[in-house]
Amino acid sequence: MIGIQVCAEWLATFIESVFYFSIIRVLAPEQYKKKKQTVMFLAVASIITTGVILLNFIKLSFSLITIIYAVFAFSFGACILFRGNYLSFVFVAVVYITGLNLVEGSVLRLTEDVSGMPVSAWMQAGFSTIRIYLIILFKLADSFVMLAVHFILKRAGLQLGEVRIALAGAILGFVSATYWLSVNVGMDFRADLLQTILALAFVFIICSAYFYYRLCQIRRERENTALPNQLLAKNYQAAKESYESNARLYHDMENHFSMIKSYLADGKIEEAKEYLDKLGKDRGAYPVERFTGIEADESVR
Repeated sequence: MIGIQVCAEWLATFIESVFYFSIIRVLAPEQYKKKKQTVMFLAVASIITTGVILLNFIKLSFSLITIIYAVFAFSFGACILFRGNYLSFVFVAVVYITGLNLVEGSVLRLTEDVSGMPVSAWMQAGFSTIRIYLIILFKLADSFVMLAVHFILKRAGLQLGEVRIALAGAILGFVSATYWLSVNVGMDFRADLLQTILALAFVFIICSAYFYYRLCQIRRERENTALPNQLLAKNYQAAKESYESNARLYHDMENHFSMIKSYLADGKIEEAKEYLDKLGKDRGAYPVERFTGIEADESVR
């Protein structure tokens, strides 16, 4: 039974990852083509979700450590999957998690008020069937809110930009929401040492994966830039050689014209004709090459 409960927890957390990345997808362009984007999304979301579940094994509650881990993990995951600024992704993650906690905290408080039972205590007591029912209720409420958020974002046509001031406001809202949850819903946000160490380890792993991805991306960009530069240098050399060849030809032709003019000025018509005939026989000594700059075309010549 515990295996089913853990799978349900994993699926619920994975859905939360899907919600976050779906918001980023509206606000920022994707990093990869459709098939690769889907594969990368599934990998990143699965890693983030597994980290949250392992942290919950240590302390199953609305843990502040787990929430902070989710903010950083979502942000770095967005950097891998989408084009944009890291601070912008942090801003969206803080706003998203704050909203998520407020929605679920409100649902929990309303359930307690209506039922008169210690639902919050049951929720944080451990993996249980009641916890699964509450998670289903949370995800239904989250889904309705997400539909409204998506509708507003698509109609507004918003794009991520400079968010430093907005990020400060989002952090203030997050602190206020955390305080409200601790007072009105009875959440315990005290940090556990082992959970903190594990969260830092997961953040380190995700950061390392992101920086490795960035290094590979920079390497590919350099390789893609190197080939055009090599072709440009080759075409430049070919154009330079063609210019030098034409310059020699123009110099020789100027000498020939001077010689013919000299013959004609002295009345030596026959000598001028013989000189022209000789030039006609020696045309192969002055090849004129034209370079198109297209390597395939040059190889045919």
